[in-house]
Amino acid sequence: MSRQTVDFDHHHPNHVINAVETYQRLRSEASVAWTPHHGGFWVVSRYADVMRLTTEPEAFLSTKTYDADGDPHPRPRALA
Repeated sequence: MSRQTVDFDHHHPNHVINAVETYQRLRSEASVAWTPHHGGFWVVSRYADVMRLTTEPEAFLSTKTYDADGDPHPRPRALA
């Protein structure tokens, strides 16, 4: 799977200071991206994408699909 990786850590002090700029950059460069911080997670930064994920459960899989090194984990059989 191809994905864009970003250096995003919402617990870093710089994020608190520059949160608005950080989210503006994410929205323009990678509205849905992977970050390896904290074990790895997807960052979704556009309102429309967030709304889709919350209103269309089939568009969002909350099980862990990648580890911190970016290696894929198999999807559960029911969702594959």
